[in-house]
Amino acid sequence: MAHLPATPDHNQTTTVQIGTVRPAALFVAENGQLSVDTLKDNTTVSLVSRYIYSLSSSTQEMLDDSEIDVAADLLQGFVESMNYRADWACLAADGTDDTTDGAMTGIFSGGTAKTAAAGNVTVGVTELEDWQQCVAGATGVLLSRACKWWIHPYLLGQTLLIRDTNKRPLFQTALEAPAPGSYGSILGYPVIRCFAAPARTRLPRR
Repeated sequence: MAHLPATPDHNQTTTVQIGTVRPAALFVAENGQLSVDTLKDNTTVSLVSRYIYSLSSSTQEMLDDSEIDVAADLLQGFVESMNYRADWACLAADGTDDTTDGAMTGIFSGGTAKTAAAGNVTVGVTELEDWQQCVAGATGVLLSRACKWWIHPYLLGQTLLIRDTNKRPLFQTALEAPAPGSYGSILGYPVIRCFAAPARTRLPRR
């Protein structure tokens, strides 16, 4: 059994301050006085640490087999399982306080999803405008950051059926449209493949 280290104390709680409003910067005359900013919201939130555990079993015969490196295989399995659970927490968790979601809420469970045009009920039949709507509906603050598409590999394959006005696939490979740290992009934003992202039933979200 392996676990992803969190904090030394499993029950430790950390209070983090959240600034929901940017402080106001104003022009002030020489020797003038700046009034106190009353707009900044000093909201706090409590963060409770969680462990991620992974359990695997093997027979004694398998462990004794000198022809197969069982230890490396088990360790690789632990790494993959814990990485998947961390990805799930960030992307698909629905906030339930259980062993699957760990009271986490992923980006696909929060916010407001964009709705494709009538009849575009699966990714393969969506249109360029449906994807452009995702970008057009994002806030300026979001677009000023390093935005990416987080997409399940199955859905990414379906994007090859979608064409732009020049009849090119919506998904552009890294050779067609270089994107640092990515192997391709959609509408200029890098694509990240993630098996923990929802598959089949929902559109990718930015």
